[in-house]
Amino acid sequence: MYYLPTIENSDTLLTERAQAALYKRYGDTPHEKITKRLKYELDMIARHGYEAPYLIAWYIAKEAAKHEMNVMARLAAGDSFTAFLLGITGVNPLKPHYYCPGCKKVFFEDENCVDGYDLPGKNCPLCGSVMRGDGHDMPFESFTGANGEELPMFSLVTSPEFFYRATGVLQSLVSDCEIVRVIGYYRSKFGMKSHLKVGRLCFIPKDRMGIVPICEYKSRNRTVLAIEEKDAGEYLQMDIAAAEELCRGTINDEFDPCKMSYATVTDEFQQKLEMSLPFFDIDSFKKTLIKYSPTCFSEFVKLLGLFYNCELFKGAEELMDSQTVSLAQLPVCREDIYNDFIKNGADKKEAYRIMKAVTQAKTGRELSADDFKRYGFPEWYYCFLNKAIEVCPKASIFSVPKAHLIANAKLEIMLKNSTQEVNY
Repeated sequence: MYYLPTIENSDTLLTERAQAALYKRYGDTPHEKITKRLKYELDMIARHGYEAPYLIAWYIAKEAAKHEMNVMARLAAGDSFTAFLLGITGVNPLKPHYYCPGCKKVFFEDENCVDGYDLPGKNCPLCGSVMRGDGHDMPFESFTGANGEELPMFSLVTSPEFFYRATGVLQSLVSDCEIVRVIGYYRSKFGMKSHLKVGRLCFIPKDRMGIVPICEYKSRNRTVLAIEEKDAGEYLQMDIAAAEELCRGTINDEFDPCKMSYATVTDEFQQKLEMSLPFFDIDSFKKTLIKYSPTCFSEFVKLLGLFYNCELFKGAEELMDSQTVSLAQLPVCREDIYNDFIKNGADKKEAYRIMKAVTQAKTGRELSADDFKRYGFPEWYYCFLNKAIEVCPKASIFSVPKAHLIANAKLEIMLKNSTQEVNY
């Protein structure tokens, strides 16, 4: 059981906001696949009463936009089409498709297309406008669980100016809750000393404040209420961080995939190697980029995923260097595993079970070679994943969702095409 903030008429409010955004973007008669995806998500959200997290994240995004400040969602929020429509994330989880900004029509591509940003330029057959490729094919289940039972946890990044206003903005929305910080402790690598780790925001209903063990800590010469991580599991949490990169003007969610052409990847990322985001400016990442030469956006995201998941990288190098597989064939995110099993004939429940077993590094009864043979996977596929599990048997591999990788890759490209400077 979760204790969540109360927002008046939250069920109808979320549906109204999402549907209004749907018709604004896709016109009065959206494609059947689009309306079906939205209904599926809204029904699942309503079944568990999880409207509040979406409305709170939407409110943050709306308030930031009102002040011409940027917000970017991290982690798996991009797996939700509802979150995309509400402006919480700029990553569209629908299957790859062409979108016409002129007549707002959508044309879905065949199953061979991996990512909408890889689609070549094309004119709309109805109105003649230049269409944009969109859609990254990500399952809602990766964000919420097989039956929507997992409480959504949004992780947002905004500019430092808005970051310091965020708690006040949220407090005005959820007046029935006290917003506190989640804290934890960790030991230093070279000693036994414990260090305080201050993390996410936690929404504690005021009628629970006398029950929950609340503590205090000093921050910026003021006392802040906090809850220890071990006591916060029953309450809504939200991560809000600040990044200087998001100070750079308005980042347009209507990303132009034409700027992620083959030339952009090979010339900008490999030859010039001038990166805007600190992560991309690491020498080892640059060398990897040169060595494996991604030829499109989806391959660039795959390489980024391997670099984030160090447990996978060595095995991936061996497979690619021996020319056993190409970069495009490798599963590097949990969404890749889910989608691969769906394409090979598994139902959603089975695909989710196997995805979860891999990400939680489980073998034996929960995951075996037979699970892969049953659906016709080549031997290397299971060996690749199993090797990563053996290297880190107690760790969570595939911890970085595909939506997070796409958002970072997209931000890097947008910053590279910006004329303003980033101040770190």
